[in-house]
Amino acid sequence: MKIKTIDFLYIFFICSFTFIYFLNFPLNVDSTWILYSAERLLLGDLLFVEPSNADLPINFFYSAFCVILSKFLPFSVANIYIIFVLLIIATSLFLSYKILLKVYPFRGDTIRYYLYILSISFTVFVLPDFGERGHLFIVSLIPYILMMMNKDTIKLENKFIVLISLLAAFGFNIKPHFVLVLLSIELIYLIHKKKISLLFRLDIYIIAFISIIHLFILLYMFPQWLNFSIPLSLNAYANAFNKPLDVLIFQLDIILLFISLILWIAFSKREFNLPIKILFTVLITTLAIYLIQQKGWFYHRLPLFITTILFIIYISLQIKNFSKIYIIGFLPFIISIFINNIQSHPRFNNLEKILNSLPKGNAIHILSSDIAQGQALLVKNKQQWASRFSAFFMTKAVVVEKNEFVKKYLFESLEKDIYKFKTDNIIFCKDYNNFNYYNFIRSNKIINTLLTKHYKKEIIEKCIVLSKIKEFSK
Repeated sequence: MKIKTIDFLYIFFICSFTFIYFLNFPLNVDSTWILYSAERLLLGDLLFVEPSNADLPINFFYSAFCVILSKFLPFSVANIYIIFVLLIIATSLFLSYKILLKVYPFRGDTIRYYLYILSISFTVFVLPDFGERGHLFIVSLIPYILMMMNKDTIKLENKFIVLISLLAAFGFNIKPHFVLVLLSIELIYLIHKKKISLLFRLDIYIIAFISIIHLFILLYMFPQWLNFSIPLSLNAYANAFNKPLDVLIFQLDIILLFISLILWIAFSKREFNLPIKILFTVLITTLAIYLIQQKGWFYHRLPLFITTILFIIYISLQIKNFSKIYIIGFLPFIISIFINNIQSHPRFNNLEKILNSLPKGNAIHILSSDIAQGQALLVKNKQQWASRFSAFFMTKAVVVEKNEFVKKYLFESLEKDIYKFKTDNIIFCKDYNNFNYYNFIRSNKIINTLLTKHYKKEIIEKCIVLSKIKEFSK
């Protein structure tokens, strides 16, 4: 099968639609925050070693590349980042095409079936979490999964194995726990083949080499990430926003997985071959990672969701004369997941009105544990984010759990940031649990004196907004 003009136009249309969508809607909070942190990184601020943002350096390095490009191209940082993610998607689809061409050499429609559904799953179905780390991970991993699924039946050229391995290595290094997926896949492959020598392969060498380099950079150049950031982050974040098991399980995309498993049992031959073993392994591992985190957010389930789509594609092709009906029957369900995900992302109209009322160029600190569009709104208004915190999720550790270690770090950081950024405005958002951030911050005597001396209080859109009236002498 050769790629036809219609195939190229289809994928080009999907990518163009995605790009145009983000000309009108902001990126998700994680992607926007990482881009901001990358800008600060280029100015010498290592925000990723802060406990409030503890994340692996690779996320900020590729984002810094986007920031640098934006200085020379007529696009915003966000637009450059979207193009970067679309290029990752295009690379993933191209490598998937090369693998599928080996698996189905005379079945062009089957290859299109895979690629068309994967392309829309990588983009349209995940728009609210587009470019988020879980999204990048699973997009980067799909060619590796397809390669391992068909390891018994195909032989790829080394040049494609190298590209697949480089892409997979990028994905596995985005978050520490993503390596569990690699380990589980290799373990099940080892059990399947019963030959430990098969672990000594080109793709494993490449993934291991890149991972070791990344780990060396992390431990040698940024030891505070492991010694300080991670312990404090676990103290503050581990029990924040946790959901009970029933809430975690009863999600549309989890139900989609269970339905697909039932249909596989009911209608297929239920052959437990290597492809099914690999798919089950990835499904179980990504489900376990999601449940262990306990947050219930869609982007934590996103690797599981796209793997479920891949599972549906595969088993639908194993059900004789049923594939098209099978996938069409799932489309309304998948669309419902997409709509539910869109609706679950708040629009923050009040916050937008507050920011619109403040001067452009102001350094602004927004206090809330749920500021999903705050950073994007500041970028849109050409205002500056005046804090090391992406969100104020640590208050539970301070107030409920009375964690003095976190409390000390929190108030010291707030004081330092006010002086460092010469903050013009501080916005105290109304939190979803009605937590009073204003009273909480003023409970610290040093910060209370600082706010009383340098800021005036006003109410805008039913939120407390502090505006600077006196410059700092410190």
